[in-house]
Parts: sequence; C-alpha cells; structure tokens
Amino acid sequence: MKNLAIYVHIPFCLSKCVYCDFLSFSNKESYFKQYFLILEEEIKKKAEILKDYNVSSVYFGGGTPTLPSAEFLISALNAIKCNFKGDFSLIEITIEANPETVNREKLSELRNGGFNRISFGAQTFSNKILKKIGRIHTAEKFFSVFNDARDSDFKNINIDLMFALPDQTIDNVAADVTEIIKLNPEHISYYGLTLAENTPLALDSSFIPTDDVTDRLMYDLIVSELKEAGYIHYEISNFSKTGFESKHNCSYWNGTDYIGLGFGAHSLICDERFHNTEIFAEYLKGHNKKENCILLSESDKQSEFFFLGLRKLSGVSESDFLKKFKKSCDEIYGIQLQKLEKDNLITRENGIIKLTKLGIDLSNIVFREFIF
Repeated sequence: MKNLAIYVHIPFCLSKCVYCDFLSFSNKESYFKQYFLILEEEIKKKAEILKDYNVSSVYFGGGTPTLPSAEFLISALNAIKCNFKGDFSLIEITIEANPETVNREKLSELRNGGFNRISFGAQTFSNKILKKIGRIHTAEKFFSVFNDARDSDFKNINIDLMFALPDQTIDNVAADVTEIIKLNPEHISYYGLTLAENTPLALDSSFIPTDDVTDRLMYDLIVSELKEAGYIHYEISNFSKTGFESKHNCSYWNGTDYIGLGFGAHSLICDERFHNTEIFAEYLKGHNKKENCILLSESDKQSEFFFLGLRKLSGVSESDFLKKFKKSCDEIYGIQLQKLEKDNLITRENGIIKLTKLGIDLSNIVFREFIF
C-alpha cells in the first residue's frame, strides 16, 4: 500500500494577520457546525476513493484550527480514523494552534482525543511587534499555554517563529532565539517574512522591508544559535531534535501523495494536483469535487524532485533520481548542475547533491534552474 499524508483545512480565524494570504477568514463562527458536518462527509467519500492507501501522517492546519471547539476537531479526527487505513496509535497527528484560542482544559481534550503533536504560532516574543503584525496573543499568553501543553502530555511541540518582521532588529531576533532555546521544544520552524500581494502589510506604504544583508544576518544568527543548542537543521526553515523532524512536511518534500480535506484544500494523488472549491458557499453545499486538475508530466516530476528535495539539508540522491526516472541527473539537468556547482550554489559528493551556504541564501535562484 502507498503512503498517504492527510491535510485538514480549518479556515476560521478570530482575525487575519496583516501578512497573511492563506485561504481563511474571520467572523464565521456561526458556520462551525455546518462546516464540520460537510467535512466529515468529505472524509468518508475520499476515504472510499483512497482505500488502497495507508495513512502516514495527519495535519490540521488553517486558519486557526483551535478556534472551533475540541469536540468538532476530535470528531473530524475520529472520522479519519474510522474511514482511512493506518495505525493511528503510531503516526504523527498534528494540530496548529493560536495561543489565544487554547487553555489547559482544551489542550488536554485535544491530547486525549488523539492529537499527539501541536504547532504553536508564536511568530515573535516581542509584544510590540506582535501587535504591529496583527497577532491576537501576547508573549506572556504564549508562555502560559506552552506550559499548559506540556502539562497536558504533549511531548512533541513545534513553535513557528518569523524574522524580518516590521520594525524587527537583529537584537530582537537574538532575544527570540534565546527564549526559544529556553523553552526547549522538539521542533522549531523559523520563516522569513514573505510579502504577499494585496495583504494589508503589502499595501501599507509606511512599511519598509528588511534589507537583504540584515535578512541574511538574522538567518545566520538563527541557524548558528539553534545548532549550538543541539537542534538539527534539516530543512531550510526547519530545526528539530533527533527523531522529531516533521513527518508530515517531509512527505511534501519527498513527493509522497497527500490528500487535502476541507475548503480549498490542495492534494497530490497519483501525479495529479488538484484542490477543493475555493468558494465557501459551494463547499458548504457539499461541492468538493476536484478543481484545477493538473496531471504532472515527467518533466514536472523531475523538476519537483529537485526543487522540493533540495530544501532538505541532506540533499537529493542521484541514484534515487536514476531509479525513479530511468535517466541520470546529468542527462536531464547536466548544464544546470554544472553552472550551479561552478557558482558555488550546490555541492556534489558521493552521489548526493546539496545546497551550499550560499545556495541556501539564494535558494530561489537555484530552484528556478529546475523549472523549464
């Protein structure tokens, strides 16, 4: 049986952050019950179609998945367990959480209900910057619910942080890194701010993006300090303790099939990309057929092998490429690989191709070489 990662989209938020362009919205609490009824119906239908798959991970994302009650979330998870195949006592089951939408009681409910990994969106521990980017929690609230999660028996906790935020200095980032190391989570995701079109932040004429030099100094500080603290830097933006790499995210980088459940959720099944309807009213009517279907060509699959695989600091295997595509890397990308190696953006050693330090800094330039 093939492995399958499951993503469940919960599109509800208390409020939108100024940098967010995710498919989510606020002030929809009255739709919670209807949404989860439709979601569970979709789970049953998709499970029947995907009966030859074995679930390898489950991830509830959003939006703010912890905004609805634990009862709704556990019911949806139970629907997955009842309809899909897999040993759910062993697999990683993650839920994203906004600190302002959980307390000790809710965290205990979620843990007892089957969620064994939680991902907190902290972004920064500066209350001034949190307010500026539209986050609804404070640093003090985050520290409180982090301890509540530990007390609720969450032994696998991720913390999302960001750098190059509005008004953020290198000293701010250094302070954030010091705090995260003290907390000692199993996993840390640390993303640079991406300015998405038509978000409030992008439309704010007073916002001055962090310059490239400072951006890289921030990133280098983060990498250096987290490595020093014993974290494995296993993907461009991700760090973990040994054995706590995100199994769900690794599915994406390794090209594993995944199914997206819920409003607007994206999927990759048998080399076909598609997504659910992005019209909320249509989803609530039960219209969750495949939209925008794209069957990946051989060239598409070769391209994704590289630009997704190279995100991993372990690199990509030339022998795996040969086994998968019956052609060597050089037959397909010889010119590109020679150029990237000459420019010190990749290394090729013992059949493994990796990004260099400069290649990580210029990763978007590297990835574009594999897209025709």
